[in-house]
Amino acid sequence: MNDYEDEAFGIYPQWKEEVFYREGDQRLCFPAGWGVNPPTLYVPSARIWDDVMPNWLRGRRAEVVARLAKHSGHVVEATDDWP
Repeated sequence: MNDYEDEAFGIYPQWKEEVFYREGDQRLCFPAGWGVNPPTLYVPSARIWDDVMPNWLRGRRAEVVARLAKHSGHVVEATDDWP
């Protein structure tokens, strides 16, 4: 997967099992499965999103997940087991 960058946000792979999402100076790491086909990126489920995400991402799950699904090169999978 290549980096993705536009005026609003960026998505960057880091190591084999991490994908970073960035907006301005804010950045968050999402865990990813490596060595699986298709590659999988894990995000908090809708049920827990606002409880576990930093303030700048609360209330914005649909937008962020859509960006990750479109630009990360991974299949996005929701989980209640968030780091």
